[in-house]
Amino acid sequence: SAMKVEDYAKAAYAFQKTIQLSEEDADSWSNLGACFTKLNKSNEAFNVFQEALKHSRESWKLWENFLTASLSIGDMGSALRAVEAILNLKDSVDIKVVKVLSAYLSDRDVDKSREVLRLREKFTDILVKIGNKMANVPEIWGLSAVFYGHLDQHDKEIECLQKQVRQIHNAPGWETEASNFESLVESLKQLVECLVQFSSDPKPLYSTKLQTRGISRKCEDLLGNNPQFASL
Repeated sequence: SAMKVEDYAKAAYAFQKTIQLSEEDADSWSNLGACFTKLNKSNEAFNVFQEALKHSRESWKLWENFLTASLSIGDMGSALRAVEAILNLKDSVDIKVVKVLSAYLSDRDVDKSREVLRLREKFTDILVKIGNKMANVPEIWGLSAVFYGHLDQHDKEIECLQKQVRQIHNAPGWETEASNFESLVESLKQLVECLVQFSSDPKPLYSTKLQTRGISRKCEDLLGNNPQFASL
């Protein structure tokens, strides 16, 4: 077929002909959207994937394609709708997508229109759902902490940093794998800085201090020469 030889213009023409014969053929709509994506026709791809979803709303892959198209044209509302649908269908979402949405919706320089504030509130709800479904993924808590920090919601920022530290610490191998150890130290540093700057309760800081001492003792023999160990 034309798609196999990467003649996407010819393939798009063929799928358009097929759709004229059967407008409810979700696969043809989806393939047409894929062709437009390859041809860097983002607006056309967005419209086509949107049409495909009318005929096949239970395909997480189709929602992911729609999400990519939404981000390509800067339609954050549609992107959030796609993320929510993907979460409902497969219980996880690409961390890179969460990072893009978080960076945009927490950017202090972004227009503070009513629509942006509505999208920010919607994303906050979605972050909670992501946290519930992907609780064992440390990066999710790190991204959530950055989001709340940019919004000056520091209690939530601290809570997310604590969860990030907990997930890295609970994962096997942190005391022997240099990369995992470095991630843990970096997360602890962020948590301590946040506690010192924003928390009026000394208990979490004291608890983190004890945790840091325990981590230091446990990995000193294996990772004492790691540059991050001095930082710890």
